[in-house]
Amino acid sequence: GRWDEAAAFAAEGLEVAEQADLRMRAGALQSLVGLVEVSRGDPDRARALAQRAIDILDDVEEVSYGNYARQMLAFLDLSLGDAKAADRARGTYAERVEGSKRLSFVGDEIEALVTLGDIEAAASLASELDRRGTELHRPPLTATAARCRALILGASGDLEAATRSAQSSVATFDELRLPFEHARS
Repeated sequence: GRWDEAAAFAAEGLEVAEQADLRMRAGALQSLVGLVEVSRGDPDRARALAQRAIDILDDVEEVSYGNYARQMLAFLDLSLGDAKAADRARGTYAERVEGSKRLSFVGDEIEALVTLGDIEAAASLASELDRRGTELHRPPLTATAARCRALILGASGDLEAATRSAQSSVATFDELRLPFEHARS
């Protein structure tokens, strides 16, 4: 939730990468600046930055960071209420969820799937996220899985279990002092 600091660090890194002609690094940092902008509520600037990042990363054939930028765009689309557009990023996630970078946006994909009514796929992905978060000892991932499980349970009509799962997510994000994710939960 410290957007100004995040923006300053990302912009500084981007400037250094551009001065050093480190295109892959510049592309990756463009997407981070875009993530800050979407989180602060500037969707037009965020989309432009993410698209520029994707263009650079595709040009240098950097798949991992390119997928990360696409996932950031999916987060933007989901934030704007377009679950169908957000779901287009589904192919950018590994079949088995791997790596903390890719894991950071899986909750958005799960939310898009729930919104689109694909509860079975959402539940499968949420279970995998929870398993990987537990395996990697990453409380933000297990808390995101709990938030997603709350959405799945709510969509399935089990409001009591959904509430318990949401409360678990809220409590964990509160303990972790992650206000943005706390608010989402």
